[in-house]
Amino acid sequence: MALQSSHVERLLQRIAGGDASAKDELLASHRPLVREFIRLRIDRGLAQRVDPSDVVQETLIEVSQRLEDFLQRRPMPFATWLRKTAYQNLARLRRTHLFTESRSPFRELSIPKSGSLLIVDAVFRSEEGPLSKLVRDELVKRVNEFLSQLSDDDRELILMRTCEGLDNATVANILDLDPRLCSKRFARALLKVRKGLRDQEADSSNHPM
Repeated sequence: MALQSSHVERLLQRIAGGDASAKDELLASHRPLVREFIRLRIDRGLAQRVDPSDVVQETLIEVSQRLEDFLQRRPMPFATWLRKTAYQNLARLRRTHLFTESRSPFRELSIPKSGSLLIVDAVFRSEEGPLSKLVRDELVKRVNEFLSQLSDDDRELILMRTCEGLDNATVANILDLDPRLCSKRFARALLKVRKGLRDQEADSSNHPM
């Protein structure tokens, strides 16, 4: 569970005042957030090359090293900056370890079922109303495959807004997108998923096993 912003702010003030124990408390309390952020995004191909726990640790070390600069600038809320740092670290790792791959580094992405259900519900609820459990379960099977075909920004917009429940301003900060366009891009990304899943369904109907 995320810490209350007021508690985080008190910890940041203590750190600014030279309290080393407050930094340890801040980083330890946010480790689960970083771990879940990494877990949702690290694909099987990359996980074979780097240990996800090492990515978490490296992110927290970088945050610790750059915390003084963050406190001087305060460019965004701490949790947003933490996620952005983790996102940038993952991007660097993909460039380092997967730059020779001809396939998408997300080809073997595995979104937890709970997250896939959230995506399915977000894509279809407004157009078609409640979906039966059978239909939802079938669509969940196709979500991971189709997400691997999206651009990085479209995929992240869906993961952050739908699976993680982040607001538009937070997502815009993490992805360095214009906040005025972020909501529109998110809506378009959902439409791409809806069309892609429907196209897959049509292909399956036209080419039965």
